[in-house]
Amino acid sequence: MDAGEISIYELEIPNNRTSVQGHYTYPFDSSAYQSGSILRGWLDVADAAGNAMLASGSFETPLFNVLIDNDGAPQLGSTPPSWHLAGDAWLHPGEGNHLSVPVWDMNGVSDLEVIQIDLASNHNTPVQITWNSTTNQCLTNEVFIAIDSCELEPVNGDDVFSSEGLFHVNFSLQWGFNPDVSLVRTPSVLVHDKSDNPTSPPFLPLTGASPESLKSLVAACRSLLAMEHSLDLGLGSNLALMWA
Repeated sequence: MDAGEISIYELEIPNNRTSVQGHYTYPFDSSAYQSGSILRGWLDVADAAGNAMLASGSFETPLFNVLIDNDGAPQLGSTPPSWHLAGDAWLHPGEGNHLSVPVWDMNGVSDLEVIQIDLASNHNTPVQITWNSTTNQCLTNEVFIAIDSCELEPVNGDDVFSSEGLFHVNFSLQWGFNPDVSLVRTPSVLVHDKSDNPTSPPFLPLTGASPESLKSLVAACRSLLAMEHSLDLGLGSNLALMWA
């Protein structure tokens, strides 16, 4: 943005100015702007004594950025999801696990509202980890999952509206997690943007596993259960999650 492109607009003043807080508005019509246009803005506000409002932005560091573009459904990114273990993997209780899922939105990943990973999408009882952009935190519906951290990271940090990002989540299974070794859980991801457009298609699977690999994993877990019978849930908490 060049200095010659700056336009100054007056804000609409609230009717009640005796309150300590009020809403100053500016009606904005974007219909005349071309798709892909970016607006940057800041506020120039001062009280009657001339005290300027702090952290209101400037030409060098705008307070806000606005992208004018068509809306579209978010998708998984161009690279495959990555797991902290290679190949088909067991998740063990008490150990840290890291999952990175690439996501994409034509309006930038800053337009994403909710990212939900279901670690058991092929079962009637979901095991969900849900990130919300408003709080920038993750919650889970599973009492025996501990979430250590989660974040949405733009792939291109220099681009205000980076269309591709990586969603990172670090979590661990607790010893009370369902120990049924016959269950093989398939993770999936569902993404919603701020217009509530869901991933297209919804619930994109993150994994696939052959019957042979499932049989070998179940057999391995049963063998370990026989060796570790003294630990009540001892191996019961080994969770077969296969990432391709």
